[in-house]
Amino acid sequence: MLLLFIKANPSVREITLTNFPLSSVWTSVLLGNLIAGHSGLESVTINCFRGIQLLSVQHVLHGVALSSKVAKLSLICRSSGSFLQESTQTQADSGNVSLPLLPEGHVSGALKEVILDLVLHQPLSATLSSLVRHCPNLERLHIPSTRVDESFKELCNTLHQCCLKLRHIEGGLLNPQDHHLAMLISSSRNLKSYSMRSNQIMGPLSVKALLDDQRCFTLEQLDFKQCVAIESKHIQLILTSCPNLKTFRALSGHDQQNSFDPRLNIRDLPIHSTKGPQWACQGLLELQIGFTGFSEITNDLPVQPYVDYIYDQLAVLTELQTLHLGGELGAAIFPDDSRVWTFDFTLRSGIWKLGTLKQLKHLNVQRLKHNRIGKLEVEWM
Repeated sequence: MLLLFIKANPSVREITLTNFPLSSVWTSVLLGNLIAGHSGLESVTINCFRGIQLLSVQHVLHGVALSSKVAKLSLICRSSGSFLQESTQTQADSGNVSLPLLPEGHVSGALKEVILDLVLHQPLSATLSSLVRHCPNLERLHIPSTRVDESFKELCNTLHQCCLKLRHIEGGLLNPQDHHLAMLISSSRNLKSYSMRSNQIMGPLSVKALLDDQRCFTLEQLDFKQCVAIESKHIQLILTSCPNLKTFRALSGHDQQNSFDPRLNIRDLPIHSTKGPQWACQGLLELQIGFTGFSEITNDLPVQPYVDYIYDQLAVLTELQTLHLGGELGAAIFPDDSRVWTFDFTLRSGIWKLGTLKQLKHLNVQRLKHNRIGKLEVEWM
């Protein structure tokens, strides 16, 4: 009845369907046909809390591609059972629901944003490739958590050749290799934002893709909170190579049950070089970053120069509004003689240098377990 109501009202511009049965291919065909033929729809959001069918997703995408008005599609399925189910459709339910091809030369000029926040255990690359080749104005793409197959390379090539306005990528994929993510990143000529999902590795090929072909100058937002591996030296390389970064998140969330937590090892800081590279992203508005390696510095070397470098780099980020800091990993309680206490976020350690951060609104040091913020620091702040 709801679909009939939407179909009968061409003035409807935006729909949100909660708990839509993407497990039913036939119902999804009806929805796809509705989207394709509706003269007013501009935004479609579908939330699903049950198992989904690959063919259901394909029919919804097909309907969006045929629409002349839809600019945004969000298809979200986040329940623990959101994985793709094996086809259990009855003949009565499925009927003749084979996926037709898009007309040759068809252009989906309105579509700018496709968010597929779901898990599919079957590859979707071929379907996405056939869709995006008709979407020259696509700006944002959220790749679903789907298995990588031989068609993934074709998808990346199609994005690079046909979607020249693609600026924002959120990577899904199930357990991809470094070169897969490098291909995905390289599919955007002028990438502005890139967010990783869980079980993904930011390796040397991915980092190289981020910084190659002028992308280091177009990048404004990077989110590595959920990645399972990134080298410390690559965090430093990104910070010293991307002058237009506005948001950089490289610190896992409090609620993330992940054995890996990104950190910048202070050994990768150029404290012994007067001409060493400085952080280039002085227009940062949000920074989430952690530092480690304090306890690894041998006793014959001072730790304070590393702490000074950290504070000096933070102090020049005068537009910063949000700062989350993390510290040494491992022990919940550090011994009194541990060298981690050199970076304890006290006035004595040098936080007075951060008096330049006049725009700072949010400071979070909960991941900095070795902080000794006291009354003097609170009064100074």
